[in-house]
Amino acid sequence: MTTLGERIQMIVRVVALLVVAILPSVVAAGIVDFPFYKFKIEDQLQPTSLAVGPDGHLYVSNLSFNTEVGTITRYEMDDSGRYTGQSEVVVSLNVALIQGIAFDPSASPSNLVLWVSHNGGQEPGEVQFNGTISKVTIPGVGQGGSAIEETYIDGLPVGAHSPNGIAFGPDDRLYITCGSMTPYGGTQWGLDETPISATILVANVNAPGFGGGSLPVDVQTTSPVNYDSNAGKAFVTVFATGIRNMYDIAWHSNGELYGCINQGSYATAVTPNCGGAPAVHSQPAEVLVMVEDGVYYGHPNPTRSECVLNGGNPTAGSDPWEISEYPVGIMPDANFDASLVIRNVLPDGGRSPNGIAEYIVAGPFQNRLLIANFIFSRTIQSYALDGSGLVLDSDSLRDLDGTPITFIHPLDIAIHPNSGRVYVADFGEWNESGGDGTDGAVWVLDPLTACKCGDLDAAGAVVNLNDFQEFANCLGMSPATSQSCVCADSNADGTINLRDFASLSRAFDQTPANSPPDCP
Repeated sequence: MTTLGERIQMIVRVVALLVVAILPSVVAAGIVDFPFYKFKIEDQLQPTSLAVGPDGHLYVSNLSFNTEVGTITRYEMDDSGRYTGQSEVVVSLNVALIQGIAFDPSASPSNLVLWVSHNGGQEPGEVQFNGTISKVTIPGVGQGGSAIEETYIDGLPVGAHSPNGIAFGPDDRLYITCGSMTPYGGTQWGLDETPISATILVANVNAPGFGGGSLPVDVQTTSPVNYDSNAGKAFVTVFATGIRNMYDIAWHSNGELYGCINQGSYATAVTPNCGGAPAVHSQPAEVLVMVEDGVYYGHPNPTRSECVLNGGNPTAGSDPWEISEYPVGIMPDANFDASLVIRNVLPDGGRSPNGIAEYIVAGPFQNRLLIANFIFSRTIQSYALDGSGLVLDSDSLRDLDGTPITFIHPLDIAIHPNSGRVYVADFGEWNESGGDGTDGAVWVLDPLTACKCGDLDAAGAVVNLNDFQEFANCLGMSPATSQSCVCADSNADGTINLRDFASLSRAFDQTPANSPPDCP
């Protein structure tokens, strides 16, 4: 039973939700004057997931559609998160499409324990139960030896989607995204949902006796295993349901779990005809949600008696997240909480919003959520949150000129905890028929707020050409034509700021070749 305080909070969230629904296209551009420079770390085919290790280095997984050998590469970073030029493949798994990695809460520079979500691919026309969660212990830099893999969970379903991102919660349990088997819950492509598909699962993988002394825990829900996540001693249980496909999840410092739900664009996809709800075709918006225990997020799954897409269509008026294709009177599932569906991200450029992370470094971006938009805008979008965990404003990460920074198909992001550098896994070329990952790469976005505006060389408290020269040096640029550039207010906007340095930098003969050092 909910308390009065919880009911009031729910009402506040629903009111905020309705405001977003009425004004879905309001996106405040340039809210935070926080520019970045984009630098390539290395070309990489089909990078999928990123994690900064306790050793400060960047770990990047690879899907490897072509070779079916999933790899994880370690890129060595200095203390400020700058790439040193040294890298090595530290994990290689046969027949493993890796889509999620997360370091163990106990991991340290001398104990590199990494958890990996992977699967063996899907055969047409049937659900495969080959999704796997592995624990991998990795040798440190210069230690030699090979990674040691232990399979902890297998039998996860793989169909229209598969197990994706993983994250450890504040309770030290492992949370696992498990995608849907169908586009919208109805039988399509010969597939059916399973009792644990379209969910967030949770497992206390580090608890003594996990698996009852026998690993891996096989969670195949069909014969011969018939795993029951509701059983009293189930080691892997369902945390939240109705999540069509959530590529990544992130625990925020406010204590909430966030992720984006990807919806379908399949012209023939239909919902199930069950529980009094008719089969309909609809294309709901991609959304940002707060994920809470026991909540249903709108993707039907008849095996769980969850039959209604999103908010149904309960009244003739405007209802939260309603599906207008339903006849009036179709009530949402009892566990559907509209207040936890907090943002329609499509107006923000969010088609296939995937990688998600909190920007934890002090400064104007602190505590904002960053989300990688795989298609459409192909940007990294940031969201400020209020005290209730709802969205306050949204803006893209931008360069010095104020232009949103774009990629081919950005899939995941990670943030260096000291410098605030943002790492991006750009999958490369892709379309709904597939894609080979051509031009895939790992990038770093360097925040430039550390570069002081104005008198960089502190020579006489005046802003002159030498200050712009200092800025150019900071970026590793050679301003051969800088003598022709106007000093001080270069872009004539009435103020002297980073935009002036950007204006001058456009007159340089070359673009930055190296990740800049920490500026004075």
